[in-house]
Amino acid sequence: MNDNHSKDILRLALPIVATNILSRGPAIVDTAFIGHIGPAQLASVGLAQLFVFAMQAFTHATAVAGTVMVAFRTGEKDFVKRREEADTDFSIAIMIGILLSFIGYNFSGAMGDAMGVEGAVHKHLLEYTDIFFFFFTLKLLNFFLASIFQGSGDSRTPLAVIGSINIMNIFLDYSLIFGKFGLPRMEVEGAALATGIAESTGAIVLYIIAIKRGLLSPRLALPKMEPAKKLARLGLPVLGERLVGITMQFVFARMVIAISVIAYGAHQMGINIEMVSLLSGFAFMQATTALVGQNLGARDPDRARIMAKKASYITVGIMMVFAIILISFPEFWVRIFTDDPEVIKYGKRFLIYGCIAQPLLGISMVYAGALRGAGETKYVMWVSMLGSWATRIPIAYLLGFVFNFGLDGLWATMPMDWIVRLSFYYRRFTRGPLDPEKAN
Repeated sequence: MNDNHSKDILRLALPIVATNILSRGPAIVDTAFIGHIGPAQLASVGLAQLFVFAMQAFTHATAVAGTVMVAFRTGEKDFVKRREEADTDFSIAIMIGILLSFIGYNFSGAMGDAMGVEGAVHKHLLEYTDIFFFFFTLKLLNFFLASIFQGSGDSRTPLAVIGSINIMNIFLDYSLIFGKFGLPRMEVEGAALATGIAESTGAIVLYIIAIKRGLLSPRLALPKMEPAKKLARLGLPVLGERLVGITMQFVFARMVIAISVIAYGAHQMGINIEMVSLLSGFAFMQATTALVGQNLGARDPDRARIMAKKASYITVGIMMVFAIILISFPEFWVRIFTDDPEVIKYGKRFLIYGCIAQPLLGISMVYAGALRGAGETKYVMWVSMLGSWATRIPIAYLLGFVFNFGLDGLWATMPMDWIVRLSFYYRRFTRGPLDPEKAN
């Protein structure tokens, strides 16, 4: 931890950890407040967040590609090309965001039908999504702009901005959900409105700062061909990887709902409880992507390998600490989100399996991030498919429904999935050649 490599990793990663936690903050706060209104509202917001996660796959692809492109040009010290490529990426991100907002607004009801929800849960789902998707483009740009700063080596600016909007979100959430300070009691609709206003404000502020720092041009322009091609080469496999993971999550969620809708609410709540740990791992993955990209841009593949190795040690240590804290006091953490005894029962069971998976998940994410930074986005996609569709889903079906282990059978497949992915990611990055041109 005292060597220069570890210090460089922590200098970039720790602000990203905080940024990621704060970025997830609106969803966590929504879940925590809504969970005290009722289980139907909790399940509806959890399902809406799954839909949002699915939609974010497209912007995640542009953000990861943007991080790699900006990091590589930063390592090369070619700031003109860096801005040109970032401008193209930003324009494409706006187009994608507008399209996804339209889809989310018009098809949330159909997605709820496909997931098998009805009655009060379906009603509250539409109340949330009808407002949330109005702000969705700016939400996606918030995430994208943060990745551009991080690729350039600046992880503190997104932290400051997103930290500020979280304070705004907590105040608006409390006021609009429960009808405080003279505002109307809007419950689920209030959660969506509060989150939309806060995240839109963050996107606008980050955009203005990016222009002032020279990361983006002051005027929007049509995408240019060469950067767009590069974006497609790096980003499309990331999109494929995310779509593979998201469709797996939908099928997995459908299995949980088939056993119990209340259990699904607990499932989504458990993910939010573990989010501080998960987002820490995700932050080290993002930092590793940027650092590997920068070092390959500087034509130093040996240092890129050292960075990934050091990051994996730090990440697994952090996530093990979080796992021990969560699994030692499961009921305490669950009761923060709900008072419903049935949700508490399911939530405690979910945390056990989730905590077992966390260290495996953390080290897998770091090596996946390292491979993306090296331009190996296509390989990461194929391994994601192997872990999701050749491991988790078929084994979950067998354990959960054929052998009748129920929820325990489903949740036990989470660590199995990450063991498979880790074995492939580690072998590829540590033993395969690192070609700087793949990241260019």
